[in-house]
Amino acid sequence: MPFFTEARSGKFLVFSLTGRIEGTRVSEFSEQLMRQIDSGENYIVLDCSAVSCLASPARRVLLAVARRLESRGGLFKVAGLRSTLRGPIAELRGPVGPLPLYASLGEALNCA
Repeated sequence: MPFFTEARSGKFLVFSLTGRIEGTRVSEFSEQLMRQIDSGENYIVLDCSAVSCLASPARRVLLAVARRLESRGGLFKVAGLRSTLRGPIAELRGPVGPLPLYASLGEALNCA
């Protein structure tokens, strides 16, 4: 069963993750995100509402994606993090400040 899905919502590519993001899943998720950016995606929302664990390498991927999109004038948002995962992610800083975190996917998509 896949642990991520992709869908379009307006200008955003919504990348939804499920379960524990660790080990080989980090590599798969990183490769897919970078492939989307390379193909021209500039606006990505990562929906983490069904994520139970984001390993340290996955957090580094989030930062790399944010930096890459910001350098191109794009935007990367993270939505739906459980409270236990929110703290470590909130500490990450991109070139223009902290990663934009939203309580839900709907909130992330509705905020400019």
